[in-house]
Amino acid sequence: MLRLKTAMAKPKSTRRSPTAISRALGKRVRLLRVERGWSIEHLAERADIHNTYLSSIENGNRNPTLNVLADLARALNSTVSKLTDGI
Repeated sequence: MLRLKTAMAKPKSTRRSPTAISRALGKRVRLLRVERGWSIEHLAERADIHNTYLSSIENGNRNPTLNVLADLARALNSTVSKLTDGI
């Protein structure tokens, strides 16, 4: 049985790319850290993650796990929902 290929327009996605989400999350983490006057090293120590990993998150180059987000939220005296609100 032959199937004819029909040209269909691909629906435009309304989802953000993972990169856009990572950048937005990184900006939020950085903003909260800077508001507190903390260095990357200080927040990384409080969250029990490596400072280069935190830097990568803030730069939008990493997609942290939910556990890491929870650690960051705890370290910032915040919540995961506040870290991700509007993203």
